[in-house]
Amino acid sequence: GGIIGAICVESDLDPEEDVQIIGDDSLYAAGTVRSVVLNCVNHAPIASKKQNAGGVIGWQSLGLIKDCVNSGNLDATNADYVGGIAGRSSGYIRFCASKAQLKGSACVGGIAGSGATVSDCHSITLVEATEKAGAILGIGEELRPDDLTLEHNYYPAIQSGIGAVDGIDYEGCAQSLSLKDFLALEGLAEDFKTVTVTFLLDDGTKIVHTLPAGNALKAADIPELPERTGYNSYWEGLQEGNFEALYFDTTIHAVYAAHSTAIQAPTLRENGLPVLLVQGSFTDKATATATVSSLTPQLQPEQTLVEAWSFAVSEQDAVTSGRFLLPTLSENSSYTLMLHDQDGSWIETQWVQDGRYLVFPLTQSIDGLVIVENPPSVWPMVAAGAGVLVLAVSVILVLCLRKHSRKKASPTQNP
Repeated sequence: GGIIGAICVESDLDPEEDVQIIGDDSLYAAGTVRSVVLNCVNHAPIASKKQNAGGVIGWQSLGLIKDCVNSGNLDATNADYVGGIAGRSSGYIRFCASKAQLKGSACVGGIAGSGATVSDCHSITLVEATEKAGAILGIGEELRPDDLTLEHNYYPAIQSGIGAVDGIDYEGCAQSLSLKDFLALEGLAEDFKTVTVTFLLDDGTKIVHTLPAGNALKAADIPELPERTGYNSYWEGLQEGNFEALYFDTTIHAVYAAHSTAIQAPTLRENGLPVLLVQGSFTDKATATATVSSLTPQLQPEQTLVEAWSFAVSEQDAVTSGRFLLPTLSENSSYTLMLHDQDGSWIETQWVQDGRYLVFPLTQSIDGLVIVENPPSVWPMVAAGAGVLVLAVSVILVLCLRKHSRKKASPTQNP
């Protein structure tokens, strides 16, 4: 619980065993037990892994909770008995209010997950539950419906299909109102009439906007983020979140992320890899495109154009190098990379191969490239022929030397 964990009677034999009092008489019970919780306020979020989680109290087996307010969200996704004021209550809850988003498994309610006597309470809530959920009570578990005492409990209908108690409204007891009528209720907590949006910078600076409940966050309400060299800056969740109608206080954090070192053109090869990647220092808004081009340089005799591409980068001044994915070429291919300058000239450039990618330097004025296949070189053929000739001459010399040696070694004949 945000204020109290539990109000209950403990067993003298086992202090960890809680005893539920039923009726006027209980075996081995003596004395009178009273418990009153007055004028308590909780703003802190609450998380629970097991049952009985409440904005003010987790489990209230007896006593009175009065004039208490909760604005802390409850996250108890796998837990039963989750409530804005009490998780499970068998006592009295009067003149309490809760403005919170609740997550639970079963028995999840804007005021109490399970309750007995609840009167003059107000709730603004969004509930996530698998079963038994309501804007006032999840269910009156452990009690017959005629044991429930509900009077003058109201909530605005901001979530469809939720109902007051387990999906059902009871007129005059627990029912929905329009937002206008709800905000006009006598005795409604002032915090319920407004919503606070806090923009929090990473240095702790806060920029706070207060809006009427149910209003949208407008573009004029969003402050400019101070720029930081080498970083992208944005308000976390602002693009993904729903800020059309705000009912709960929220904090939006500033995020600074280092610039991207590479962006890719969306055009892909047949293997699913991008044709072109551009390296540098880019903001999150930078884009690159690559398209097949008809521009070609003046080629040398017997040179063959393989591919021509034009490309564009939205942040051209941030570019340092490019990576171009080669098409499938024969293993013995020799190719040249030429870059197209915006002044119309072509520049043959040096590159380094990294797998199937050619890595090459880029400047701001480059907007295209071509891959040219060179004609087979004659020097390997000449070298091969020369090698064969040298081998043949070597063999002939060896044979001649062997023959000459045999003649010198033969015996001299007598006259």
